[in-house]
Amino acid sequence: MQAVSYEFYESEYFGDLIPRPSWYRWESRAFTKVMHNTFGNEDDSAILKKCICAVAEYLYQQDQIARMSLGIKSESTDGHSVTFDKANASQQAQSISHICLEYLADTGLMYPGVHKC
Repeated sequence: MQAVSYEFYESEYFGDLIPRPSWYRWESRAFTKVMHNTFGNEDDSAILKKCICAVAEYLYQQDQIARMSLGIKSESTDGHSVTFDKANASQQAQSISHICLEYLADTGLMYPGVHKC
């Protein structure tokens, strides 16, 4: 399911970081992360779509950083020892939660309880 089109990303969110061919990959991953943070609560609001765009950009940037550094934490040239840095999943989850809170705190979408009918 595509929650946010690339056209929305460009024209409403004013995003320009993620190239069009890569958009659906990062939008799909961001959608999953946002749905996790909203306990599956969703609507068709622009604010939710902007949150998905922000998370997609965050994930894209983290991927680009990992690709550029190749995950190398430290390197010694004498004995050629290389230490690789593992991505900290809890830090990533915390950053994504902060993004979701920034966009969705006052929407009711992050409420984990039962809504009245």
